Amino acid sequence: MTTWKTMRSAPEDGTHVLVFMSSIREQTVAKYYGQLGLRSWGLVHVGDGAFDHSLPSKPECWTHLPKPPKQDGERS
Repeated sequence: MTTWKTMRSAPEDGTHVLVFMSSIREQTVAKYYGQLGLRSWGLVHVGDGAFDHSLPSKPECWTHLPKPPKQDGERS
């Protein structure tokens, strides 16, 4: 089960997180772009590697991304 947290507690070090924007009922992977001087949350990527730092709406909450699936032969 996903535990959503308020944006006040979201990491601002460039960590990729899942954000939810209730005004448009969407979630997406985003990160804080403060290290680039932008001081805002933005999309991590759009489409085929194109970058766009804007979100369609202000995120209200966030959660950590799930761990990726294990590859054949990987240990826990």
